[in-house]
Amino acid sequence: MLSLLELKHFKCFEHLKLPLSNLTVLSGTNASGKSSVIHALALLRQAMRQSDIVNFGRIALNGNDVKLGTVFDVVDQVTGRDRFEIGLSDDYARCNWAFTGGRRDMSAMIEWVDIGAERFEPDEKFPDFGTDLLPHPGVRPKVERAVSRVRLITSEVNSTTYLTAEREGPREVYPLLDQDIRRAIVGTRGEYAVGALFQRRDLPVEGELALEGTAATLVRQVEARLDTFFPGCRINLSQVQNANAVVLGISTSEQTDFLRPIHCGFGITQILPIIVATLSASLEAVRAVQSVQEAQAEMARFAEEKTDTFTVQTSSPIGPFTLNMVGHDLTSAQAIIRSIARSTNPLILIENPEVHLHPSGQALMGQFLAEAAHAGVQIIAETHSDHVLNGVRRAVKSGKAKADEVAIHFFQDRFRNKSQVLSPMLDPSGNIDVWPEGFFDQFDKDLDYFAGWGE
Repeated sequence: MLSLLELKHFKCFEHLKLPLSNLTVLSGTNASGKSSVIHALALLRQAMRQSDIVNFGRIALNGNDVKLGTVFDVVDQVTGRDRFEIGLSDDYARCNWAFTGGRRDMSAMIEWVDIGAERFEPDEKFPDFGTDLLPHPGVRPKVERAVSRVRLITSEVNSTTYLTAEREGPREVYPLLDQDIRRAIVGTRGEYAVGALFQRRDLPVEGELALEGTAATLVRQVEARLDTFFPGCRINLSQVQNANAVVLGISTSEQTDFLRPIHCGFGITQILPIIVATLSASLEAVRAVQSVQEAQAEMARFAEEKTDTFTVQTSSPIGPFTLNMVGHDLTSAQAIIRSIARSTNPLILIENPEVHLHPSGQALMGQFLAEAAHAGVQIIAETHSDHVLNGVRRAVKSGKAKADEVAIHFFQDRFRNKSQVLSPMLDPSGNIDVWPEGFFDQFDKDLDYFAGWGE
C-alpha cells in the first residue's frame, strides 16, 4: 500500500508530503490542489500503461487519462522553473522521479530517478527507461537490486483504477472489450463498467465486502449494493447479438419492468462504475491474502536455507517477481512480507463520488468507501460532500472501519493560509479533532445566519 506522496514544483505545490492511508479523503476549497494530487498519480499511471507514452526517456503530458497541457502548465509557476518531481513510498521503499522540459513541450524527459538513497540518470550507455519508468537493469547488478525494491510501488501504480468526475451517464449500449487485454476494468470515465460487469458477472465475491443474503457472484453483489443506494433497484445485462456491446436494463421497483438507463436518472449509472471497480478490486485484495501466505512459506524456506535470493510467486495483480536478498537477514525478509501484504492491495482514485446522489446516498457512499478500504482496497477520494465525510465517520463509529485507516486532508489557498494542507484526525467514535475554517462548515454558517448570529 502506498503510504506517502511527495510533490515538488508540481502545479500549485512547491513541496508537498502527503501521508496516504487505506482511505484518503481529499477535501478543500476549489483550485486548492486536490485534483493536482489525483493528477500526479494519474500521470504516472498513464505513462506506465500506454506503451507509446514512454519514448526515448520522455512521458507525454496528454493522454487518455489526463491532459495536462505543457511543461509550463504542470510546473509550479511561483517557485518552479523547468522541473517537477513526483515521489511515492510504501512501508519498505521510496521512489522519486524528476521530469524536465521546455516551457512549450507537451512531454517531459525523465531527468533522474531516486530509488532510496541512490540516483539513476539516463546516459549514453544506458539511456532507456522501461514502461514502469524505472531504468533497465541491463547488466548492472546495482540497478537490478534497486529496481527490485520499488517494483511493488510501480506495479501498484500501474494497476490503479482512476475514475474522473466526468463519468458517463445513461447510454443505449455499452462497449464490450477483451478483459484479458484491457487492464482498465471500468475505464477512466466508467465507460467500460457495464461491459466489465457482464464479462466478470459470475466471479465469486468473497471477504468482508460480500453482502449476506444474496448470491456471491459479482453481478448479484453489484445489484445488491445498488439496492442499498436505490431501494428496489435491479439490473439486467444482455449482449447485443453479433456485436461487441451490452445493453443495461434497470428496474427501480418490483412493479416495473427493466427500463433503459435514461429513464432511471443519472445516479445509478454514476455510481455503478465505483461499485464495479471496488468489488472487482476486493477480489484482488482477497488474492493478496493468498500471496502473503505464499510469501510466508517462502520466508520460512529462506530462513532455513539462508539462500541469497528470496523469490515470491504472487497471485495478485503485481504478478511474479524476484527480490534479491544478498547480505540481508530474516528481519529484512519479514519487512518485505509486510510490504507485500500492504502493497498488493489495489488502488482506486475517485473524483467526486457523490455526483448525482441524494444526500442520504452520499452518506452511504462514504460508508461504502470506508468499508472497502477496511476490506483491503486502498482508495483516494476527492470530495466536496460533508455527507460523504459523515458516512466515513459513521463507518468508523459503527466498527466497520478503523480510525487509523482513514487519512483526511483539507487543502487551502496557498496565498491566504500559512499551511497549504491541514490533516484533521478521526478518533474511534468518529469525532474529528479540529475543524479549520472552510472545512465542511457551510451548513453551520447558514444556520448561524438564519438564527441572526452571522453574515
